[in-house]
Amino acid sequence: MAIIDAIPGTLEWRVYKGDTATLTLIVRDADDAPIDLSGWSFIAQAKLYQEDELPEIYMPATANESGVIAISIELTSQLPEMLYFDVQGTNNETGVVKTFVKGIIVAEQDVSRIV
Repeated sequence: MAIIDAIPGTLEWRVYKGDTATLTLIVRDADDAPIDLSGWSFIAQAKLYQEDELPEIYMPATANESGVIAISIELTSQLPEMLYFDVQGTNNETGVVKTFVKGIIVAEQDVSRIV
């Protein structure tokens, strides 16, 4: 019996509180060629608990024709120690929805602070 796995890849995104955090994903096809994502809209959200109705934070997510998705968090100093997140795209032409990656954000406390 064959199994088709439609579950997105999982990763742990470690950030340092107080720093601007950026995650860059490169999406490629089976032949290692970049996939044009210019016709897609993306949303990235993080929640304290996966079942929470509202996200703790919205993260800007952009994509381009070179298969690059960029996600950023500007106010990392306010993050709790751990959050669940995912990055979801919608094809603007077909309406297909795909979650590209999911995982956790681990925020480590910084030492230096601007006073």
